[in-house]
Amino acid sequence: MSIFVNAYSTIRQEVPFHGSGSSGEAIALRTLADLDADKPFPVRPDADPHLISEAAELKNHLNGFYNYAVEQGVERAGEYTTVTHAVGQHICHVCCNYAFERPDGFSPEDLREFAPWAAQTNSIFFFPDGTVRNADGVDLLDPALADRTPPVLPPVTAESFNRMQRIRGELWNNGIRISPLLPPVRSEKEILLRTPEEMFTRATTLAVVGTVAGFVLEDRPVDFVELRGGSRFAFDSFTETEQEFIARIESVQDAAGAPRYTEADKQAAFQLHWGFIAAELLAWAVGLVEIDTAQLYPADLSVLRGALRAAGRQDNVADALRLRDLSEICDLFERTFSLRWYAVEQDVSGNASADGADGANQAVHIEPVESSILLERHRAFAWMTVQDVPFDQVDLST
Repeated sequence: MSIFVNAYSTIRQEVPFHGSGSSGEAIALRTLADLDADKPFPVRPDADPHLISEAAELKNHLNGFYNYAVEQGVERAGEYTTVTHAVGQHICHVCCNYAFERPDGFSPEDLREFAPWAAQTNSIFFFPDGTVRNADGVDLLDPALADRTPPVLPPVTAESFNRMQRIRGELWNNGIRISPLLPPVRSEKEILLRTPEEMFTRATTLAVVGTVAGFVLEDRPVDFVELRGGSRFAFDSFTETEQEFIARIESVQDAAGAPRYTEADKQAAFQLHWGFIAAELLAWAVGLVEIDTAQLYPADLSVLRGALRAAGRQDNVADALRLRDLSEICDLFERTFSLRWYAVEQDVSGNASADGADGANQAVHIEPVESSILLERHRAFAWMTVQDVPFDQVDLST
């Protein structure tokens, strides 16, 4: 008799496990990542049909595993804890699923045979008894773990941890204290991105929607004929919310040049106009614009629009796009995520600034405009690092 142990790794590249003889190796592997480990992209639509099918199966499996783990965590602890959240987030970030066959008497403590490999792959394990464990055999959803100081959490890569320490240390020195329980963002070895072409199309779409929103806020008519002529990518790429807004605004245009915008139109426009911030970040990620990553400034609309138009005129848009180094992307993601947590904590508790002063030079207050910029940058990062979720439905929790 034998049992099966599943390992869930956040590392894109396959890392073979060499155990005791041939029986120690993985008997199955499923991945969401492109076979070219140097490219941080999911399995391509033109890949081997078997790989596409396995990736789809793994996505469905991970969705079910996530729901199971969160339900177990809440049921056992009686509430949604930091540990349950961390386990759920690890599952959301899984790139590879390995299956191992072991003897029937294999115990949770025996998972230690995987310890060096688990550190390389940043893996957690699902054991046949229904528990989610780390490589030390610890039951990660045990409610008692949440009471430990610090709590026992799923592993993170050394790259993520070091980046977190560096960037949050800089923030600390500037008066911004981030909770040590806030997990770091994923590292260069883990992150799965949408393609540069997808990022460009989303940036262009956001710029078009933002332009229409700006006209609405100024009570000006919108020339949709001209807008369509200069935006060949955007009008096929709206989210449902964006499509409804555009259709509504187009329907109230008047031949006499006096559109009838309602208060609801203007409220929607106010929210959508912030999309320029996300558009700028996406354009930055594919090398079309430069931004000061240490500052929270509004987007330079003339530069952004010019860069998007210039790229859009290319016969092959991909020729104009250059994905930034992953270390740059991860650095700004970590900074944005940390600052967004601080801004939310400030809004919710009203004392993030005071807490931030403890041990730092001087507390910093995040202004409302800066908070909105952080929200839209977070939205852009959340969208570019999660596939199959519409832009306006991404998870923005901190």
